Amino acid sequence: MSDASHAWPAAIDFEGRVARLPFAVIALGIGAVMPLMIDLAVLCARDLGAALPSRVIPALLQWVPASLALPLLIVDGIALVALAVILLSFEVRRLHDMNVTGWLVLARLAFPALPLPDVDPFPSIAFLIWWLLLATIPGTAGPNAYGPE
Repeated sequence: MSDASHAWPAAIDFEGRVARLPFAVIALGIGAVMPLMIDLAVLCARDLGAALPSRVIPALLQWVPASLALPLLIVDGIALVALAVILLSFEVRRLHDMNVTGWLVLARLAFPALPLPDVDPFPSIAFLIWWLLLATIPGTAGPNAYGPE
């Protein structure tokens, strides 16, 4: 009989622990890709008639033909959701490594990763501080309530 935690790929497993370095690598990678993907989604939605501002690097993404806007928006949306789930999984497991409940990640959801248009950049700064704390605070030595080291 297999363990239930093996039913999910490791990237989206919310159980167990993850060390600081793997978390930092994943967080930086996803943090670098997501703004571009969000901007691409905004541009595709704009091509479909939505009145949305583009925030990140619109000049580099203007090449999207209107005929590809909807399929690209769908693929981009699915990829964004997948990356968000992976990031949340790593955040939860990083909290577990510090012997803290993963439910604390819900507090982080109050701070968007990117500043909203025409809004103070505080949410993105709070998000950056959250990531820095998770990447720098050492985990508990040895086994804890969430698993072995």
